Amino acid sequence: GVWPRLESRLNAAAGSCAVSLAPGQRVELDARRGALAPDLDRVHVVTVSETSVQVPANGLLTFAVNVKEPLYVTGELELEPDADLRPGLRAYVLSDDTLVGAPMVKAAPWRNIGGKETAPAPAVEGAKPVSTVKLAEWRLGPGRHTLTVAGPHMRPAGLFRRLTLHALPRPAEKPLYTFALFADTHLGEGRPEWMNVKMDGPAIAELEASLKRLRAEGVSFAFIAGDMTDGGRPSQVASLAQAIQRAGLPVYGCIGNHEVFTPGSRTNLTATLPDLFPAGKTQYVLDRPPLRFVVLDGTWWRDRSGNALEAYDRSQAVRVAAKPGEVDWLKKALAADTRTPTLALWHYPFYSSRGETSCGYQLGQPMIWDAEVLALLEAAPNVVATLNGHMHYNTVDIRSGIACLQNAAFAEWPNLYRVLRVYPDRIEWEVRQVHNRGFVSEGVLPEKALTWLISIREGDLAGSVSLAPQAREQTAD
Repeated sequence: GVWPRLESRLNAAAGSCAVSLAPGQRVELDARRGALAPDLDRVHVVTVSETSVQVPANGLLTFAVNVKEPLYVTGELELEPDADLRPGLRAYVLSDDTLVGAPMVKAAPWRNIGGKETAPAPAVEGAKPVSTVKLAEWRLGPGRHTLTVAGPHMRPAGLFRRLTLHALPRPAEKPLYTFALFADTHLGEGRPEWMNVKMDGPAIAELEASLKRLRAEGVSFAFIAGDMTDGGRPSQVASLAQAIQRAGLPVYGCIGNHEVFTPGSRTNLTATLPDLFPAGKTQYVLDRPPLRFVVLDGTWWRDRSGNALEAYDRSQAVRVAAKPGEVDWLKKALAADTRTPTLALWHYPFYSSRGETSCGYQLGQPMIWDAEVLALLEAAPNVVATLNGHMHYNTVDIRSGIACLQNAAFAEWPNLYRVLRVYPDRIEWEVRQVHNRGFVSEGVLPEKALTWLISIREGDLAGSVSLAPQAREQTAD
């Protein structure tokens, strides 16, 4: 493929004018400090002689930064917007694979054509955004890093003027351990279209590569929050097993609705990947001090009357739900330990506020997948966060003091996952994108312009969760 060769040439060119960054330091980068790849489809890199430069729709402007000791960074990007004002993503801003900026063009409230989320965006125009883009706060370890401003595929990113980095003075202590959260890896065959393209076949190699990169970085383990496969078929389970086993990183699973399209898929998963579900149980508790993880199954097909189905039947099945016994299990699991900071993981949204996104897209009313499950979590004094997938877009909410982190899809654009660093008193998290920019660009459908999925509002690219006990506040629905 083009990407490995382009990446090598781009990083070498950027490295020739690398800058150094130390705690408390401020560095301004104009375009002459970077290297430009005008198109992901060509192994072509140019040096920039002017202080500013246009970043094409599939272009990458990359800078190199050397760091001697761990530090926290934030910054600002000066980017004159393109004349194309369709609502959605203006540019990616990436520190290595960490997404630190996803500025948007915002329009008056809008929905997809026909109100269907998989339909294209309408022909609407947004307001011209401001040029200054505030970046998230992120952590850099010792070594060389790349900073990239990338085009959003459906239009040029605009005129790059300046990237300012602020290395914060506070110490960047070493975490106790780090883990990763994936969701909706959808390993399977082909490239079916959904909101964008579900890269089900190519995602097999990309999941393996991502897990290998995390292992090399020192990450301890990963979760996949459901829809690990696209249909739960034996061949897809075998692909999942191969990717995990080749990567060599411990991975824990969760059942999603796509797992149970195939009868017997739970039995096949637990037999083929015995370490994916501890003790062979699809609902389980995982102790990783100072944290405790409670993982739910809750994926059983129901018909329109709410009756349980023995197996998936396309003519009858309308939704999935937890069995009463699974909710009882959750109640007992939470009551068994009311002191250890606990994270609940499920494929489905525990709570999502939805509403209006940062580009004006209307997600609608708040979503609670199972009110009884949410009530149990809110009643537990030590549940600090929930982790889920299913909806294929990235968002973060706070509900009754609980951080609700929802991952975007891995197989479908925006191809994201989270990395979470665990400290004695907190968890810090960041959002990363698949390293292979060719994979990312092939997964987006520029003509549908559904780029809001990457970041629906400020604060969903990085953050922290306190592990200190806290009194619950009543939250109105």
